[in-house]
Amino acid sequence: MVLEEFSKEKDAIINPCNFIEKLPGVPKVAISCYSFVTFDRMLAGFEKREQIWEFKVANQRIPIYKVERDGKQYVLFNCDVGAPAAAGCVEEIYQLGIETMIIFGTCGVLDSGIDDCAIIIPDVAVRDEGTSYHYAPASDEIEVNKTISKDGITVPSIKDTFIALLEETGIRYTIGKVWTTDAIYRETREKMEMRKKAGCVAVDMECSALAAVAQFRGKNMFTFFYAADNLDTDEWDSRSLGNYDKIEEKDVIAEIAIQLADRITEKDCFAEIKKADKADLKEILELQYLAYQSEAALFGGKKIPPLTETPEEIEAEYEQGIILKMVDSDGRIIGSVRAKEEEGTVYVGKLMVHPDYQKKGYGTRLLLESVAEHSWRVSLMALLHRNEFPDAGKSL
Repeated sequence: MVLEEFSKEKDAIINPCNFIEKLPGVPKVAISCYSFVTFDRMLAGFEKREQIWEFKVANQRIPIYKVERDGKQYVLFNCDVGAPAAAGCVEEIYQLGIETMIIFGTCGVLDSGIDDCAIIIPDVAVRDEGTSYHYAPASDEIEVNKTISKDGITVPSIKDTFIALLEETGIRYTIGKVWTTDAIYRETREKMEMRKKAGCVAVDMECSALAAVAQFRGKNMFTFFYAADNLDTDEWDSRSLGNYDKIEEKDVIAEIAIQLADRITEKDCFAEIKKADKADLKEILELQYLAYQSEAALFGGKKIPPLTETPEEIEAEYEQGIILKMVDSDGRIIGSVRAKEEEGTVYVGKLMVHPDYQKKGYGTRLLLESVAEHSWRVSLMALLHRNEFPDAGKSL
């Protein structure tokens, strides 16, 4: 079958990077919904909002906003509907530099016991659409809401964080399998009964496709629904399917999505590692003076070399090797490491992390990245320990 012709090749004839460049300083978390009414009300609720991009398709333009509340910044946009269109939006959102997406919308329930507007958290989706088969090998189902680890470091589960938030706020929810289909007018009684027997509790149009896109691109995608129309009756019941139905309850659901973004951002999952530029050296040196205070304390408060290094000396190290920086979602440098190759051996030193971010695995990420920068052309890596090379200690 055609749907079994999945290709692992990342480079297609047309790619998002052919049209879109990463936006400097773009927030790492995006929030989206399908309802234009809910979206407009969400956008109006942010104290700061600025359009930073626009997706152009044949029949519409989709503005992309950077929004801010209580000092936290996110990308916010109104996603197109249906698996192919939504997948295209998500591809381009990831290309802008977003690492994690939270998206929510209505679904039809296959279990009349699920209350109107109740939250549904999918853990598996039936792939009754075509888009996902271009991003994952053929199968009947796909796991959804997987949290992708970065650089081998386990990050907190977004699903677990969301469940904890719902428990704290007393909002009712159901976890279960969903049926994703492209054809809303072909949801027949016979098919619905088949999906119910397979364990599905709801039906939607995008979930399995967006999960496949995210997993193919190595990004995070968290989808949840609020229950709308009821298919588990003798006659279809639209309940709150309309955009203006139960609008206040939907405002509460939108707020929950924002609070989820707040929580996963607070867990500091989105630090990014890049090569430092010369313009970064002053900030890195200031971080070094701060991070190495704990090292100095081990030597009785002595002025160890990392605390006496001059701007000229760090510039010389920059010219002789590489300096990596780790930046948070606001662009602030919170970690750094240096590596230098000599005769096939890479020497790694001055591995540092800001005290507020220590013991989160960031030092390990920096170390692994410094090795990866050279591993293709060297046979040996030497980590410089403080007791052997005091001027190249580490602060994890």
